[in-house]
Amino acid sequence: MWQACMTYTTYVIDVPAANGGARCPRRTGFKSWKACNPSECGLGPVPPPGVLPVVALNATERAIWAMQRVGEFNSTDRTVVDISAAMQQEKNKGLIAVVIDTGIDSGHPELNVIGFKDMRDEPGSLWYNKDGNGHGTHVAGIIGARRNDRAIVGVAPGMPLYAIKVMSAEGKGKKSTVLEAFREVIAMLEAGRKIAVLNLSFVMSTGDAPLDPEDFKVTCDLLKQIAGYGVSTSAAAGNVYGKNLQWFLPGACPDVMAVTSLNRYDYPSDFSNAALPTAAPAVLNSVMAAPGEDIISTYPTYLPMGPFAKLDGTSQATPFVSGGFILCLLTEKCKRSDVPGEVAAAAVNFPVLQGLAKEFPCGKLPGGCGPDWGMPDAYYGYMVNISSFRAS
Repeated sequence: MWQACMTYTTYVIDVPAANGGARCPRRTGFKSWKACNPSECGLGPVPPPGVLPVVALNATERAIWAMQRVGEFNSTDRTVVDISAAMQQEKNKGLIAVVIDTGIDSGHPELNVIGFKDMRDEPGSLWYNKDGNGHGTHVAGIIGARRNDRAIVGVAPGMPLYAIKVMSAEGKGKKSTVLEAFREVIAMLEAGRKIAVLNLSFVMSTGDAPLDPEDFKVTCDLLKQIAGYGVSTSAAAGNVYGKNLQWFLPGACPDVMAVTSLNRYDYPSDFSNAALPTAAPAVLNSVMAAPGEDIISTYPTYLPMGPFAKLDGTSQATPFVSGGFILCLLTEKCKRSDVPGEVAAAAVNFPVLQGLAKEFPCGKLPGGCGPDWGMPDAYYGYMVNISSFRAS
């Protein structure tokens, strides 16, 4: 059995079935075409339909604990998902993940930032088209840090990222700016942009009282339009120590997956909000848990803590779910559409990720099982699990 290997290329080479039917991703060490063993290429036979191929990390690359917990990283053979072949398919060309946040460091070597819309700072100002806070860059790395022989990898390594900046270097923003950002996403979709996911690692309300009905309607109507293209939206549940997440926008919207946080021991994070166990099924079906503590990810290279930092929060948990939706779409288990209203993400895509999460309801550590994770008076949801999207 042999595989064709070539260095310095981003192409994935399909080998004829007569020669083993394997494929080889880009790897260093080969200066020309040659026959080689599958182990040299770092990838085995082509996986069956419905799963993505995997590739082994180099010694200089690492996957943080949370990547193993959600099923993206196999510690035995040190493999992660390889999305490069899937992204080269015609239907996925131009596919992006939109991150509405404090911006993203476009020059970070780990990140594939293909667009930046600054709705917060004016041209010529210090932080125009930059992430002066670090929060958005950290979130972006969890979604899509590249596999490039450096440091960490994301859930969907190398995923093209589009930043829409709505918050300042101090992490502050206005509701009106966020709503305008949602309208910008709708305009992008109407113009034919292919958006896989929308990541919202923030809250727009204090949680001191039930949501204002008008605020709820305006916000959720915009997100419903986005979801009508099959765009899966994930939002932070909020970090107000166990408050009802239904008091926090945008996570309270029906077309949004609200994401709570667990620690590395499978206990709910002290700071994480949660749903009430007595909430309506439609609410509980839009809640999911993910790792949100001790998360190492990318950070702006021009800030003192960069280029990598460790942060906690439901903000950090949210992009694990966004990454899961990306892999779900690339394996064709989730759907999107260029036609408005054709695919409702909450009805079509949410059940897929929830179903896979419920197949593995328990952790291996003291925290126990979802959806309460040892806290019977709260609903944190089941842990996102993306192992079914990758070749074993």
